[in-house]
Amino acid sequence: MTLANVWSQAVSYLESQNIASVHTIFQYPETQTPDTTFFPPDLPGITTGIVIWTYISDGEELRLASGYNGPPPNGQKWVSYQLHLNCVLRYAAQTNGVGDSVQLAAAENTAFIDNLRTAIRYSRNAGGSPVGSGTAIFQWGEGPSEHWGPDLKWHSDLPTMLSGAGVAGIVEIRSRIELSVVETINS
Repeated sequence: MTLANVWSQAVSYLESQNIASVHTIFQYPETQTPDTTFFPPDLPGITTGIVIWTYISDGEELRLASGYNGPPPNGQKWVSYQLHLNCVLRYAAQTNGVGDSVQLAAAENTAFIDNLRTAIRYSRNAGGSPVGSGTAIFQWGEGPSEHWGPDLKWHSDLPTMLSGAGVAGIVEIRSRIELSVVETINS
């Protein structure tokens, strides 16, 4: 498989999970994004919009067996990638005050992070076929190596009130999720 296949499978799986308030998942790092991406005009009245940008920062290959197994591709390698999800939640402040809006946005972000983690846990291979049947991802969210390590890490910034033309009254929370994605290849 290729890096592009692994990346594409991860994004496709997350899109298929219909995580509440997530309107768009991009397969590339963050860019300038119009407010209509967070609050689509065809969905009037929504108060929360989430956009996720994905990227793979690092990767490594590790031979699973030593010795001679015949000519390539008779051996196997464990290929591990670090997948990052940069998530931005925007919450349209309600008329009951800034403090309440910040707290409501934080509660929405907590629910989003919980739902995202549940979706990742739900399928150890990001919706792929059984191991050995050509799926790109062998496992994800299961630690960075075959030995041990954190399965998934996340960090959310404090809520911020946006200001300026067109964004007055919008609370924004940025979260970063990092997880290992592993494929096995014949090599």
